[in-house]
Amino acid sequence: MGWGMMILGLLVALAASALLLMGLIESGVAAAIGILGIGLIAASGRWMRTWPSEKPHVEHIERTIYSPDRQLRALVRQGADGHYRVEIQKYVHDHSPDLGSQDRWERQSNVTITDTLASAVEVAARSVSAGTDDFFGIDR
Repeated sequence: MGWGMMILGLLVALAASALLLMGLIESGVAAAIGILGIGLIAASGRWMRTWPSEKPHVEHIERTIYSPDRQLRALVRQGADGHYRVEIQKYVHDHSPDLGSQDRWERQSNVTITDTLASAVEVAARSVSAGTDDFFGIDR
């Protein structure tokens, strides 16, 4: 349906231009017909787009685990495949005369992938040296 509408829109817009150049219609009529053709072309794009059958999976942070000095953090996310990803980040404070103070987190290591949230939390805690006995008893 989308391709047919696009071709029809192109034909209408071209016909309006041709009729105007041949002097068979006035510019106002040609503009109105051209706008109709452009509208058909625009509408065809809406029909040609593929709509996903379900919402895409958006990774959200399941846990954030900080080092004791809060200079490192581990982010635990669950991917669309059900696996958990652990990303280690380091806190960076910069100061430049042009931009002033800037605080940000920089990725420090490649992402580690595990099957369960418990193992991901354990990997994350070990990675930022936050793995004390009482840490693993806390359920967020």
